[in-house]
Amino acid sequence: MESTNANDLEQGRDFLAWISRGSIESFTGAVMTTPTLMDELSQIDFSPNATDAIAAFANAHGFHFTGAELSDYLERKIENDLSERDLRHRRELLERRDRGDIPMPVPMDRDCAAGGQVLDYEDGFTLDRRGILEGESIAARQVPAIADLVAVIREVLVRAFYPHAPREAHGKLDLETYTRIVKETYEAFLEDERIHPIMTTLVEQMGMDPARVIYEWPGFRLVFPEGSPAPGFYRTTVSGFLPAHRDTWYGSPQHQINLWGPVWPIAADATLQVFPRYYLKSIENATLGYDIWRQYVGLGLAPAIRETVNRDRVVAPPLEVGDVFCFATHHLHASAVHSGDTTRISFELRLLHRDDEGADYVPPNIDYYGCGEIYKGWYGPDGKEIP
Repeated sequence: MESTNANDLEQGRDFLAWISRGSIESFTGAVMTTPTLMDELSQIDFSPNATDAIAAFANAHGFHFTGAELSDYLERKIENDLSERDLRHRRELLERRDRGDIPMPVPMDRDCAAGGQVLDYEDGFTLDRRGILEGESIAARQVPAIADLVAVIREVLVRAFYPHAPREAHGKLDLETYTRIVKETYEAFLEDERIHPIMTTLVEQMGMDPARVIYEWPGFRLVFPEGSPAPGFYRTTVSGFLPAHRDTWYGSPQHQINLWGPVWPIAADATLQVFPRYYLKSIENATLGYDIWRQYVGLGLAPAIRETVNRDRVVAPPLEVGDVFCFATHHLHASAVHSGDTTRISFELRLLHRDDEGADYVPPNIDYYGCGEIYKGWYGPDGKEIP
């Protein structure tokens, strides 16, 4: 009798675990596809126990599971979904963290006099990486490889949304159809053989040796007009206007350089905004409790800023198609509000130069309290993803 009761108890626990797993999967799926849920979730203070705070939020929205169940689900998914290399990398980092070998953020409150430059591209152009990583931002005008990249993205999107124009398709298609097209299009774009040669040429035109640079495969961002039922998409994820943030809050390396530009013409006031006054000022944010590996397996959190941004020194140069805006990922930056009536379409990509890693001109981590650094999705000189 005791054995039967024990079996019944175990089966009951398995059944409850199955129910909670389904609820968690429904919740994470809803967060990834419902911008209002993501916005609300980003306002929660995840410390000191992120999973308890997330579970409480989920329960308030009709998804029923506990923080312990969420934590167990994520750890099981990490073990099942990630490669042995990824798991080894995570174990090593967690061990280093537990030993206190990972430096904590260095709080800073220093003024940064850096601003922005607008430069015409010409033969012999060299991107001032050191200046960028010290806080300068540079708009490079009419870079040939950028024009080539934009041409490919345009061709891909025109074909994907035909017979609708890419900037008008948001008003012609239902969201389910639009979402399917975006996902299929970007997945095919990841295999486009034209991109790596363009990236190699771009790195060379920026005055760098491609053998010393790794890059993130370019992505395109589609931001719907303000007031649309959905905000838009970045790569394959629902995403629109981005409030002020540092990419380092998502685990980006400190020496990363971001490149951003329009795919179709944009208004002069629609350029991505950089706030140089905060380059060496720590900012209150919600990165405590952020875990890069949990993001990889589907917990789509967006660490949010926790203070008001002073916008009196914003750098946002008007950009033409073929121009590119270059700035350090450490910069606080934000999307411009899109008040037009067509979809704003832009590209973005990121570069890492091996000589910049650990250099004395790279800013320290001043306010990222999360766990882990982005190490996936980088491509090497051979055009293959770095394993």
